[in-house]
Amino acid sequence: MTIQTLTQNWYVSYDVYSDLLQIYDDDVFKLPNDELKEERTNNIRVIFNKESSSPLLFEVKKAYEVLGTNVDSLPKPVIIKLVEPYFSKYA
Repeated sequence: MTIQTLTQNWYVSYDVYSDLLQIYDDDVFKLPNDELKEERTNNIRVIFNKESSSPLLFEVKKAYEVLGTNVDSLPKPVIIKLVEPYFSKYA
């Protein structure tokens, strides 16, 4: 499954003030915490469904520093392309 297929119905949220980029599925908020697994490395955080091991949330702190561009005005497909190498590595 490609990242574009997986994230097709996901939301993209970016906070300019904290430079926090989140790409997530609604299910991350619907599942109880004991059904979620979290992994972190430096500025990347990924939350998985424990049962299916599928990613539900991908978060980049200091997005400008990590991605090298201002994601505030970019459309969703471009943002997905930017995070694809990191998503593939961590999720």
